[in-house]
Amino acid sequence: MTSVCASKHYYNQTPLYESNYGKLLRLFRSVSGVCHSIKHPTGLHFEIALQEDHRYTSVVGIIVALKTHSTMALNLTMTVRMYHDAKVAEVVNCSGQGSFEPEYGYPNKHMLQRDEKRQVNQLLGEWLDFFARRSETTLAEPQDAA
Repeated sequence: MTSVCASKHYYNQTPLYESNYGKLLRLFRSVSGVCHSIKHPTGLHFEIALQEDHRYTSVVGIIVALKTHSTMALNLTMTVRMYHDAKVAEVVNCSGQGSFEPEYGYPNKHMLQRDEKRQVNQLLGEWLDFFARRSETTLAEPQDAA
């Protein structure tokens, strides 16, 4: 009897993490402060806020939203950890999903794709590219905790 186990296909995500780190640094260099807001002419809103800042790591919160009167709406939230010593950035939480495994067996309880972690980090890179190329940048004041 043969075993029907799927072989592990770990992806080298380091180039993707390095690319996202560089894109995030460019966004933070273009603005002073801890909160950065970008509005796209189509109604998309991108907000990036520094949540924690330490010597070797930083945690960044990202929100991508589309506020419209139609039934389709977008509200994506990501938490990204930046490792300054390794110069990489990794999505650690996406819309409340929690931490991601390097690879998932399929099928699984939450019906996640086998390479869900890579896809979420690739999505981050695509959003950063999109807003960097096609946006009018405006500064937003940090929200006070009341």
